[in-house]
Amino acid sequence: MVMLVQCRDKISPVNEVDYEEVGGAALGQLGRRLVQAATLAFQFGVCVVQITFVATNFAAAFDMPVRDSILVVLPMFVAVASIQSIKVLSTLALPGNGLLSVGLLVVLCSVPPNQAAFEDAVERGWTGTTASAVSAVGNLVYASEGIAVVLPMRNSAEAPGDFMNVLKVTLSCVTCMFTAFGGLCFVGLHGIVNSASASAALAGHVSKGQLLLANFLLSGAVLVGFPLQALPVARLYKGELLQQWHVQVLVVFVAALVAVAVPEVDILVDIVGNSAGVVLGFVLPIAFHYILCAPSRRRALLLHVPVAVIATFA
Repeated sequence: MVMLVQCRDKISPVNEVDYEEVGGAALGQLGRRLVQAATLAFQFGVCVVQITFVATNFAAAFDMPVRDSILVVLPMFVAVASIQSIKVLSTLALPGNGLLSVGLLVVLCSVPPNQAAFEDAVERGWTGTTASAVSAVGNLVYASEGIAVVLPMRNSAEAPGDFMNVLKVTLSCVTCMFTAFGGLCFVGLHGIVNSASASAALAGHVSKGQLLLANFLLSGAVLVGFPLQALPVARLYKGELLQQWHVQVLVVFVAALVAVAVPEVDILVDIVGNSAGVVLGFVLPIAFHYILCAPSRRRALLLHVPVAVIATFA
């Protein structure tokens, strides 16, 4: 994300610049087409994952099949997808972050890591395989899900000069927080993780009330942030027949159909992260940054090679 913002500022510190224009400045029409294809594939995949995630939480909380719960949550996604303003969506992100923070705290307090849990997790030992390592990298790559909306947010920033510092601090904090949270929850669950959804994984470990609260909070956080993921897909539509919010609602219905076909959120995260996520979040930003910002060889090695290694493995 940081590389992409640097490319955007290199092109024009003042005028609005989107991901497609960055690709066009770097590789011409080919760059634009690559960005469009990767954005469509990745952001649509993220929409499918988010619908499946919320449906998985509902299924765990109310003891119902995931496919049935997709139909239950669908109207909620249609409602939030009707929002068009990027400023309204950015404003909604604040309570969404609040729900996420409280939800993670509830999950952590529900399965507090203690010595007995740690000993159980250690006793089970490492059961990882090459496939699970690739899966872990897919989850890591998937974490770049906001890359397609970082430039619209940079364009709307009231203090553009501070945006880069805020972005760096935010990404660093989120990375540390999620890493710590994942490790602590793994221990708190005694090494037994039955779902890719942290709140759904609580089923069988906590009371019904705790399960409902955790699922409600985290589902609300994902639901509020959903329009920011559907927006880049809708903006690819250049026709005049449909309005933007019509396209966003259409994205919801198509994503729901895919979610019904593949209702396993952990599989979807791996597929989306290890395919389109690699191209959109790693390969293209590295290429554009190298072409547009022309860093020194030493700086390029420090910035590009580690990211390229992760992307290649994925």
